[in-house]
Amino acid sequence: MRLEDRLKELITKALRMDRAPESIADDLPLFGGGLGLDSIDTLEVCVHIEKQYGAVVPGDKAQEVLRDVSSIARFVVASGWVER
Repeated sequence: MRLEDRLKELITKALRMDRAPESIADDLPLFGGGLGLDSIDTLEVCVHIEKQYGAVVPGDKAQEVLRDVSSIARFVVASGWVER
């Protein structure tokens, strides 16, 4: 399974979304008109990324890193992730 697909599952489960992970495009904005995440959702997703991959998202970079699933995947890979 691709990292992007695992991240979509992580997002939908972490936020208890009533949406199939595969319905989220890799480049769908996670904020605003996309999924409509807010600051609490951001924190929740960051905590789950850290638990699952050991990649700590700096608070000042969270909006940039969580722009879409592709940007999260790039960040996780650049962080030298290890799936736990």
